[in-house]
Amino acid sequence: MNKFIESSKKERELMKKLFERNNVSMYSFTEDDSFDRHDGEYYRKDGQKIVFEVKNRAVASNKYRTTVIEKKKYDYLLEYSVKNNCIPMVFIFFSDGVYYTEDLKTAEKYFTVKRCPKTTAGNNDKIEKELCEIVIKKTNLFSA
Repeated sequence: MNKFIESSKKERELMKKLFERNNVSMYSFTEDDSFDRHDGEYYRKDGQKIVFEVKNRAVASNKYRTTVIEKKKYDYLLEYSVKNNCIPMVFIFFSDGVYYTEDLKTAEKYFTVKRCPKTTAGNNDKIEKELCEIVIKKTNLFSA
């Protein structure tokens, strides 16, 4: 199994646990062996549809002031949310057993360009990427 699939499976396991703990039964994931533009969808108890992206971070939740996703992923999630009348959410799981969640429409964020690994799945080649840096609000940090 390659690193991308391993990472994707771990993200889904973490989200399934979160869904179970919060009694969310209506959810679906994209295939875990492809480079999808979002990780899945679920419905809140009030019926509101959520499209979501999940990330694992190998750092503690208090290590940095921000967390990042690629800007093209951010743009896609916002566009998808408008077309499908849903809320675009990000879930970031940190190494200290804490997760962060945020509605991307209302998140405090800014955009930067940085040299980053070409992929997060073990490719060490670096390229410049446009990033969406999301300011981590302590009120949106929860025990995983």
